[in-house]
Amino acid sequence: MTIQEQLTGIIAKQKEEALLLFLRSLDAKQKKSLVPHVKKLNKEYLEYKPVTKGGSTTFTSKATPVQRQMLGIASFVLFNLSDFDKSLAAAQVLERGVLARVIHWYCPTWFSDFINKYGNAEYVPLFISYEWVMELTEQGYLTPGEHLLAKLLPELIYERTGSEWNFRPEKLLQREITLREHIWYVFEKETGINWSDRYLQFTKASASQQTGWIAAFTTLSDEGKINRVRLLKEALAATNRNFNKILSGWFANLFTSLQPTKEELLMLQKELLQVVSSPHSKVVNMALKYIKALAAEKGFYLEDFLENGPLLLASETKAVVTSTLMVLDTLARKHKDKAGAITQLACQALLHPDDSLQTRVAKLVVKYGKAADPALREAVTTYHDSLFVHTRNLLQDFVATPERIGASLQELPGSFSEEPTLQLENKIEPVGTFDELVYLASQAFDNNQPYHFDLLAAALIDLQQETQGENIPKLEPAFQRAYKLLLNDWQSTMGYLDHLLATFFVSYAYLLHEKFPKATASITDIHNRYVQQDRENKKRWSFYNLRIGSLESWKTHTENPAYEPYKQILLTVKEKLRQEDRLPLLSTPTHAPGWIDPAILVKRLSQYTASGVKPDSMDLQIAMSRCALEAPEEALAAAKELPGEYGHLVCFLLQPDASPRPPFTTPAAWMAAALAKTPKQVYPEFSPFSGTMLPHHYLTGQFEWQALLEAYTYKKYDYQKRQELKVHDTRKILRVRIKKQGIANPLSGIKNNLRKLLPLQKKGVTLLYEYLTLKTKYLDAEPNDIQRLLMLVPNNPELLLAQVIGQCLTYPTFWSEADRKMVTATIRTLQEIWKDFGATAHLFVATCMLSSDKTIRAFAAEIWIRGVSSDSIKSGLVGEIIGLQEQVEFAPLKRLTDLIISNMLQVSGRHNVQLEEMLTALLQQLPDEPIKNLKKLLEIYMEVLALNKSAAEKDLTPKLEAWQHAPSLSKTISRIRQLSPVGENILTKA
Repeated sequence: MTIQEQLTGIIAKQKEEALLLFLRSLDAKQKKSLVPHVKKLNKEYLEYKPVTKGGSTTFTSKATPVQRQMLGIASFVLFNLSDFDKSLAAAQVLERGVLARVIHWYCPTWFSDFINKYGNAEYVPLFISYEWVMELTEQGYLTPGEHLLAKLLPELIYERTGSEWNFRPEKLLQREITLREHIWYVFEKETGINWSDRYLQFTKASASQQTGWIAAFTTLSDEGKINRVRLLKEALAATNRNFNKILSGWFANLFTSLQPTKEELLMLQKELLQVVSSPHSKVVNMALKYIKALAAEKGFYLEDFLENGPLLLASETKAVVTSTLMVLDTLARKHKDKAGAITQLACQALLHPDDSLQTRVAKLVVKYGKAADPALREAVTTYHDSLFVHTRNLLQDFVATPERIGASLQELPGSFSEEPTLQLENKIEPVGTFDELVYLASQAFDNNQPYHFDLLAAALIDLQQETQGENIPKLEPAFQRAYKLLLNDWQSTMGYLDHLLATFFVSYAYLLHEKFPKATASITDIHNRYVQQDRENKKRWSFYNLRIGSLESWKTHTENPAYEPYKQILLTVKEKLRQEDRLPLLSTPTHAPGWIDPAILVKRLSQYTASGVKPDSMDLQIAMSRCALEAPEEALAAAKELPGEYGHLVCFLLQPDASPRPPFTTPAAWMAAALAKTPKQVYPEFSPFSGTMLPHHYLTGQFEWQALLEAYTYKKYDYQKRQELKVHDTRKILRVRIKKQGIANPLSGIKNNLRKLLPLQKKGVTLLYEYLTLKTKYLDAEPNDIQRLLMLVPNNPELLLAQVIGQCLTYPTFWSEADRKMVTATIRTLQEIWKDFGATAHLFVATCMLSSDKTIRAFAAEIWIRGVSSDSIKSGLVGEIIGLQEQVEFAPLKRLTDLIISNMLQVSGRHNVQLEEMLTALLQQLPDEPIKNLKKLLEIYMEVLALNKSAAEKDLTPKLEAWQHAPSLSKTISRIRQLSPVGENILTKA
């Protein structure tokens, strides 16, 4: 019997003692020969495999607990570090009882390295403890590393008794080396000391006293059992060691709990000043608290603090800036000879768009500065244009050149021009060579650009003649990528459209195989391999559905109709490739992110008319919808040369005042053109096929909405009663009523209507907008698709915007991360395509201004800024919408006030005027009972009125009178009502 067979039998019969004797009898050569066999046994016994019983599948392993331990011991004795680390049995041997049976006669040279790796691991097995490590160290088997000791020490002072824990800080005194050396590693390495007792339930004896590490350190310090000075220094140093903010804050709490004396603080000034550079505001505030207490002391490090002043004054945390200014005030009062330098330094805080901070700086400058000091005057003047009116008035004597006020923001016209959609940098270069096609195909499924989907489909048509012979194998990586994606090689940036494109590409492989069986031999092998894997997965897991299917049967798991237009385009491409039709797609974008140059659209249409071929209806509709309606002169001239209906169609689309000219044999395309051109206008010429089935408000996405306080019930488990109870509560929600009024079956209805108009067609034609429904309860991959879905109708996206609002912006905070991603992607796209949209787009932007996500709020502000510059946004409507939402305090008003101060105030004089209009409309909608943060909003409104040299609207007077009774608002409202218009505001004419 071979040693391999002996070992197999011992494991199978679970003979532990026999295994130990067997392993001890092996020489080095025998041990080496057994390594491959033990790896096989580990895989056989320890690997989890699916087992199907009664229609359900579970995963289990073959090994018993005893066999797991035996394989762990065998692996420990026979493997090198690399093999043992990868072994499924590694953890089994480290349990105290198991290791004790082996370690006295065999300790591998790599044992210390293996144990020390847990010092950098996220998870440490429960049986690896500080005491266990120290026992092995004292026995000479282990040399522990600093990271390992730091990670294990936090658990040392807690001892488990049954289901409860005892607080045992005296265990720190068991070994002299613990407090002399090991304890300081906790201050140097990132550990979980801050939450080491978070989930522990202490015994009554322990619960009656202070527990935790801060209590332990405080006691050790008070009893003189630890070096107190070093403890204070290490606690300060740990707050600024790039630990996470919670751990850094814990060390700040430790320092505070030690209650350092003034003498100790003076000695620790160097360390305190180092802490102010920490990225965590809590830590910086702690340091400033003690620095404020020292500022008036004789031994204070004045110069060192002033060197750190710019960093502190630039902080985004208001409390940090305020504390710094308080210290500077103390220093200026005590050190008169340094007042000039201190006041100049304080001026750096004027960069913050905060009235209270600027006022504090102004008072400090007026109190200690000299108006004749040229350096101070220059420092103040640097920030003059960003000052609030009250601050500007306080500092008027410190402005270097008062004449420059005449060239302030109030008179700057701003840029009123809108960037052209079809500018050169947005142009999408068409795929001209087969190598370019190969490159595009290799990345088209990754959603790197929104137009890659369309570009790949168009390129396959254009390069049909090149796709043959030796060129075909070049596409192997792209086919490999498509198959991998279908079998769940899913990346975070991919959407359902990428899955659809991969399905199409697989169907393209079938077409190539039919035409070129020899050239596609390698691609056929790829196909067969993945199909086989797909089928094996189906056999293995009962819940698995085959993933390599036909393009015709493709659909999302929710059967979302919004993807149907893209699917129809790919079906059209597939048919063109089958018939070797080289006429181009009409809908392929020419400019990012998805626009079509009208001149190129006319050229494409002319190829169809010259060939006597009718383009696909969906392709034509999307082309009409994507057409950029700017600089149409060249396209119009060419369109007039197009014969028949297509010429009339393009002329109608591109000419602002043009009316539809019959015949209307492609009614869906005419409707798409009308909705792209002038969504708000209803054309009577289309009444036979447009007005009766899908209402105009639905096609343009103009729906009723309401912000309200809604009563609802939810279920909550009561642990005392041991039952689930219904809980009644209220919530703030935003409802958008998306209705197809008066429609029993809109899809079939319009199809029947179009069939009457087009009797020669066998099938009805569906309007593009009928598909634009996001049918899903919970978002999945849709956030990665929404940009491409919006680019189906970039001139009229509000039907989709309404659904995004209803799906993702129903609540003041996002229901899920997918909702946040969906809104982020939507508003980013809307920023790129913004034009004079309707009320729903304004609702979306206004609601995003109240978003819980700072990035989304910034995008909304940017849309407003660009919209004001191009006169394409209604600021009054935005304000009215926010006001209606804040009637029920739908979202914290602070989100808006912070956004206005940081992003929207003083962009230009024109923007200030529009901001006044927005705020006036907002305030008019608010309830008579003041809402939270109304004071800050009124302060901003007063600032804007002062900047515009205007007064509050008369229509706002009743609101101001109602609010003035609130003590916190009376002063601000009195100042607002004292403002009166000064001169003529030239921007009201702009």
